[in-house]
Amino acid sequence: MNTRPIFALLVSLLFAVMMTGVGCASNSRTVHGRVIAGKAGVVTLVDAKDPRLDNPGIGGVLVRIMRPGSSITPMAEATAGTDGTFSIKLTERQAMVGRVEVVASGADILTCRGSVYVPGDGRRLLIFAEPRRGTAAEDRAR
Repeated sequence: MNTRPIFALLVSLLFAVMMTGVGCASNSRTVHGRVIAGKAGVVTLVDAKDPRLDNPGIGGVLVRIMRPGSSITPMAEATAGTDGTFSIKLTERQAMVGRVEVVASGADILTCRGSVYVPGDGRRLLIFAEPRRGTAAEDRAR
């Protein structure tokens, strides 16, 4: 009895199961986070159970993920919902970049920028956004 075809099939199945187990089948990663009010614009990574993620959020903020040093085209972006939460889908290739620039902007906040590593499972982006208080000149003077 020739066992080569059976062996080849088993090796192929084993390879497919292994690739699914290491995440190659998904081809994407979703970055979750929240925009909340702060005294200064700060972008940071926190544990998914960080209690600050329960603070009231700021909706309508555009959150962009950029390659470091790039200010033109974002890798991905999303607008925070009314509760301040957002989800941004990255391809696996984008997620492998490592360090990225996160830029948050909106009509009611001062634009803030921070450099962080792409968060893995169990981590969230927490963006402290400084609310606008007056004219553009007044806000720049603070």
